Amino acid sequence: MKHPNPKIAQTLAPVVLALMSGFSCTQKNDFSDIPFLRFESHEQQTQTVGGVTLDNLLVRIYFTDGNGDIGLEQSDTVPPYDVTLLVRTFQADGDTVVEVFDYDFNTRIPNLTPEGQNKALEGVIEFDMDISLRGSDSLQFSFVLLDRALNRSNEVFSPLIVLE
Repeated sequence: MKHPNPKIAQTLAPVVLALMSGFSCTQKNDFSDIPFLRFESHEQQTQTVGGVTLDNLLVRIYFTDGNGDIGLEQSDTVPPYDVTLLVRTFQADGDTVVEVFDYDFNTRIPNLTPEGQNKALEGVIEFDMDISLRGSDSLQFSFVLLDRALNRSNEVFSPLIVLE
């Protein structure tokens, strides 16, 4: 089952909740120039709009990047500079979890590079996904963050999420 409107997934841009960078000119960070991710949490949200029930999954992912080259400008649209957060979707199938290709939750993060001498970034990406037409009551996701040098972060997985 394909997502009924692929543009929906693309317009659900992630929001950077907390962003800390360049605390002082003398403060040294120990972050790698290759992005680092850690899955933080998830929350299912259900809402009714115009008589239609929509299920969204809000996920939070902690990240760091030592040189701050995270995110793209609006003019960056040519692959591989068109997506910064890669998302794979898995669903429960009996006793196993299998990858499904019905959803395209890959998305862009706007340019987050701070001004000043210390470019290090640390924060939380809050990402909202429309899961209304899921094919299973249990989903799992993996996330990889790409920086502008095309360095790939570690891949992090959500737990298997049993949906209400």
